[in-house]
Amino acid sequence: MNEIVILETAKGYSLEADLKLLEDTLKLEIENARAVKPTPENEKLCVKEITKLRKTFNDYSEKLASAEQPYVDSLEVAVKPIVTLLNEFGKQIKDYQSEVLNVKKQSRADKAKEIYSKVLGSLLQDGSLDGEAPKFEEVYLPSYYNLTNEALEAVLKENIQNSLKRQKAVGKVATFVFEGEKIAQAEKLFAEHGWVKDKDFKEEIL
Repeated sequence: MNEIVILETAKGYSLEADLKLLEDTLKLEIENARAVKPTPENEKLCVKEITKLRKTFNDYSEKLASAEQPYVDSLEVAVKPIVTLLNEFGKQIKDYQSEVLNVKKQSRADKAKEIYSKVLGSLLQDGSLDGEAPKFEEVYLPSYYNLTNEALEAVLKENIQNSLKRQKAVGKVATFVFEGEKIAQAEKLFAEHGWVKDKDFKEEIL
């Protein structure tokens, strides 16, 4: 296998390697591998050829990395002070970005309260507000800050209506039989609908 050596010159770095020989070697290996036609009968043989090709690829990659390493190490030492400064600068950018995002979320939440009141008024006017209106904090999530006013209005309306539906379900009794993995689905169902287990609720493992 060709040796790979990197030389430092007055003009920079140069690669001491017979590139033409390397190119011919790699070309020959891939041609030899492709001589084995991919067919169901040749599958195992093809896998062996691929393994050989990957070994050649990895061997040359390791040789290149080994040749680069002395220069990489010295370069890392030289640029470390700048890297440290940039890392700290990047951290400060993230901190500032978080502050700006928090302000944006708070501002959006304040606007969302106005939209929430508008939705409640609309539901009250058309007679859809059947029950105790949920609190703003129960239907608004901080992750909604990027929604447009129209999208936010639709989400709040849906959340309010779902809350009213859960209120209507209070006191109603239903019987379910869940087995095996479906027990986890049952727990999820209870959580999604805000259902609670009645005092006589019994869990039985069948």
